[in-house]
Amino acid sequence: MSKNLMVDFKINLCALDGKPLKERSGLDSVRVALMDAGVSAMLLDSAVAALRPFWGSGEEPKEVLLTAQSVAMMALQVPDQAMTGADRVDRMRLAIRLLQPGPIEITERERETIMKAIEKAYASPVVYFRIDEVFGAAAVERDRLPAVAA
Repeated sequence: MSKNLMVDFKINLCALDGKPLKERSGLDSVRVALMDAGVSAMLLDSAVAALRPFWGSGEEPKEVLLTAQSVAMMALQVPDQAMTGADRVDRMRLAIRLLQPGPIEITERERETIMKAIEKAYASPVVYFRIDEVFGAAAVERDRLPAVAA
């Protein structure tokens, strides 16, 4: 029996209360990044106003539903300075594979790569927990099916 998992990354992620997990994108994200970078509260509005023309369409922030696919792809794209060039290429190839329709075959090594990337990229333990659940459900399904002779 193969140890690989067939994982459907197209599912929406939910918070512990069952409501869809959402992420704000747009200017709110810029505001948080500026505060994290040390821009004082007094200058924050001026800095955001100065950046508005350079931030995509300049529209107000919107909420985006998080899917296993979007979370994994974004996490795999976060640069890790400790990685070699070959590891970075492997991560990008994996992120691109996640765009395929239907369930995707994931090796144990790829699962570990995705989980480590999500752990670094997302502060929310709920996101990590929900992705772990996605892999757990795929493992249950794999183990439930009869082994196919190769």
